[in-house]
Amino acid sequence: MKSWSKILTFSKVMPFVVLLVYLLNLAFNGAFDYYLALNPVWVITQFQAWRIISFPFASGALESIILFFIVFYFVSPKLEFYLNKFLYPILLFLIAALQGIVLTLAFWQQNVIIAGMEGIAFFVLTLQTLLRPKDNLFPMFNLKTWAFALFCLGAWTLYKVSGTIENGFYSVLPSIASGIFGIGSGLVTYFQVSYMQKIINKRRIKNQETIINIPKPEELKLAMISAAQLQKAYSQYNDEYDILSDNPSENEERLNEILEKIFNSGKDSLTKEEKTFLDKYSKQL
Repeated sequence: MKSWSKILTFSKVMPFVVLLVYLLNLAFNGAFDYYLALNPVWVITQFQAWRIISFPFASGALESIILFFIVFYFVSPKLEFYLNKFLYPILLFLIAALQGIVLTLAFWQQNVIIAGMEGIAFFVLTLQTLLRPKDNLFPMFNLKTWAFALFCLGAWTLYKVSGTIENGFYSVLPSIASGIFGIGSGLVTYFQVSYMQKIINKRRIKNQETIINIPKPEELKLAMISAAQLQKAYSQYNDEYDILSDNPSENEERLNEILEKIFNSGKDSLTKEEKTFLDKYSKQL
């Protein structure tokens, strides 16, 4: 059984990489954000396509940063363990790229800045919640995945509502769009994974039907006992059937011997086999 000490490293390394980028950006007074953040207008008009995949490493809002680190620390390792250590990083990269493309097309006429890991965080949280809703993230508190997801979504929503009240809805619109994309892509991926699992299970069942099932030891034991009992009964039947010989002279000779035994020692001296012979012989006559 795999232990958590051997769990896949991507979920452990990713937060440190993001944290390093954020600290460097802070040290350089936000210079990294200028080159990493997604500005749909610049992508379309100035062909700065790298922003489609670099924007998650730009510093987002405080709630975005908190959400990402919490999700990647508690949830992402479990999802990575459930999926595949090679598939998982590729999947997240494709989701981030798809998010960049979708948001670029959605806001290409608006001068907005999109940054942060909200989309990826909500994707991971949504997919893990749908795949393993009853997993216990915190055994000490018996907190299930679905409850943790609701808590994160509720806290994030409160932050957005307060941001809307202070700065207007337009200021939080890109962040909300990222969250909606993450939840939606998590739903779509869940349905794809479920569909693939159904196909694999059907093939597995079909293959099992063609494989000869090897009986268990206890089943073999019962079968051997039943076979022995049947063999014994069959042998007794054959023994009784074979008492009479195919040669009439032999049967007559044996009959004379039995009659002589009755004359000398009485009928009670006959064995079961001899009595059976007399019975079979009389029926034959």
